[in-house]
Amino acid sequence: MRKKLALLLVYLLFPVTKTDAIINNQHVKKSKYDRHTVYKRLSLHEAILLALRYNPDVKNAEIQRVADKFALKLAKNNFEFQYALTASLAQTDNQIAAQQNSSLTTTLTPTVHRTGVLGTTYSMSLNNPIINGIYHPGIDLKLTQPLMRGFGKKVATASLYSATQSEKINQLNLRSALIQAVVAVITAYRQFVIDQNNIVIDKLSLKDYAQTIKLNNALIKAGRQAPTEVIQTKAEYTQMQFTLKNDKNI
Repeated sequence: MRKKLALLLVYLLFPVTKTDAIINNQHVKKSKYDRHTVYKRLSLHEAILLALRYNPDVKNAEIQRVADKFALKLAKNNFEFQYALTASLAQTDNQIAAQQNSSLTTTLTPTVHRTGVLGTTYSMSLNNPIINGIYHPGIDLKLTQPLMRGFGKKVATASLYSATQSEKINQLNLRSALIQAVVAVITAYRQFVIDQNNIVIDKLSLKDYAQTIKLNNALIKAGRQAPTEVIQTKAEYTQMQFTLKNDKNI
């Protein structure tokens, strides 16, 4: 089962296209189903690149990193200058006895405020009302400093500190996902190479057993060896055939 998973990881989970892998001339084989189809032997480096490109866990980790960076940016933005612009238009009509009064007020108020690392809030507003065509400018300055609750740099920057630490943890999580994907590919590829080498060794052993049986048969015909002495070699030859067939099917 472990060998089967290794083969699946290398050849099925990481599909190969003509642009994804370099053709190894020693391993190009034409399919018996399609003469125009070629199978390309992946190198370990190529398998790792394909795993990182198509692995769903890595993709999810990369998408999560986008959200994590945005959360850190929002936390930092709380200590930047904040701008606002408010506009209003009011029409007032009053009628007393036979006299009617009408008033038109237009107001455009820009506001800027900022929160410091000690919890201090600075705010400035420019009041620009225009009443019946007459301009009445004004400015409003505010400074707020909490003295008990919310006072101090550690308290005021707690959210920023938490976001910064979360960013470091998220970076480590992404690195961990990448490492796990790479280790899985290396392990599967290593097992695949071992399986291929076992097949080569089995073929060589099978060839040696066949030569030994051939030599024993010649000695038996020449009367230099008893027929029973070749039985053990034939049994080992049959066992090696079974082993080779089993290795190919895994």
